[in-house]
Amino acid sequence: VATPSGHIYSREAILEYLLTKTTELKEAKKRYNSFLARQQGKTEEKCRKKEAAELESFEDSQKATTSTKKKRAREENALKGSSYWLAEFQPEADEEIPPPPPDRPPSPFTGNPLRRKDLQPLVLERKDGKVACAVSQKTIVTQSVVALCAIKDAPGHVVLEKEVYNKLVEPSMVCPITGKKLKSKHILKLQAGKSGFASSGSVEAKIYRPTIT
Repeated sequence: VATPSGHIYSREAILEYLLTKTTELKEAKKRYNSFLARQQGKTEEKCRKKEAAELESFEDSQKATTSTKKKRAREENALKGSSYWLAEFQPEADEEIPPPPPDRPPSPFTGNPLRRKDLQPLVLERKDGKVACAVSQKTIVTQSVVALCAIKDAPGHVVLEKEVYNKLVEPSMVCPITGKKLKSKHILKLQAGKSGFASSGSVEAKIYRPTIT
């Protein structure tokens, strides 16, 4: 299958990736919502304490004399200077709010949101065990390729060399296999890899091993 960006994956591997990432995102959303709830509780508690302190200060101010107020202020300032390490004299630092987790799993290559229905099935022609262009039957090694599909409910996109597409398809926008009219939405440019279709040159493979924590 291919993603909207044109990257090709094993169907089983990308579906396993999406399932694992979806599970991870659900857990991340639970943690994020719990964090927001704690933050809301802290904010409300801070407001209640502030209101209570202001009320107590106001009541004390009504009872205390001017000399008593000055004496209390001097004592408090002296205590702050000599006992700055006490909890009540420590500045309160607001906890940084992390960004919310995304709604959908990211594409492994582009990072864009990726859904299962975004995956485009590919119908691969094979020649001597290697993938070949559906029209020219040339083995695809490192050539630029495109996938196209103009039939509703077709099993998948057929793969053509970009050169064949430029000569036979682009001028008329007619599928050379089905004769159906094509639109730009039916054309998907596939991303070239290091000889991803045939065994020439160096091939770099990455194995995805999902873990759920």
